[in-house]
Amino acid sequence: MPVTQNSKNSRVRRLRTFEIEIPGNPIAKTRPRFVSRGRDGQPLPFVKTYDDQDKIKKDLQKFVQWTLKKDYPFFKPFDCPIHLTITFRSPVQNAAPKCKKRALFEQKITWYHAKMPDLSNMIKFYEDCLNGILWEDDRLIVEIYSFKIYAETPGTLIIINELEQPDWEFWKGYFTGKGKK
Repeated sequence: MPVTQNSKNSRVRRLRTFEIEIPGNPIAKTRPRFVSRGRDGQPLPFVKTYDDQDKIKKDLQKFVQWTLKKDYPFFKPFDCPIHLTITFRSPVQNAAPKCKKRALFEQKITWYHAKMPDLSNMIKFYEDCLNGILWEDDRLIVEIYSFKIYAETPGTLIIINELEQPDWEFWKGYFTGKGKK
């Protein structure tokens, strides 16, 4: 959708939108782990901190980089404010009632996943993993719309929409009183 930008030459600019599907069960960020190992029953004077999700993060980053290289060879990370829409699709448990499964798959009813893991931890995991790959830094994410649902095929759908910044040169004159009236 073309958007007119307020500038001296009044050029028309198309805002970028990008969509990526990550297969598999959605993952939530876990807390850091702490270890203190000593000798002869005496604790060490320091505690070591580690992240037990390093391998999972690296695998996800490799998958996204491979997908970008294969399908979008000229992709550049977003370097402007962005809006994220994240859909986490979790599998239905085997113990779920047949009527629930039938309603979900045959009648296409949206059934929200209101159980663990927390939505905020899931968002944090994907924000951290895709930092520097899909966007330059996660500080560029200014809006997020996200939800968890049950689905036949588990996965995570991420849609990134570029947001237009107002033209500062136009508004600078307005605020300083030097703009055109």
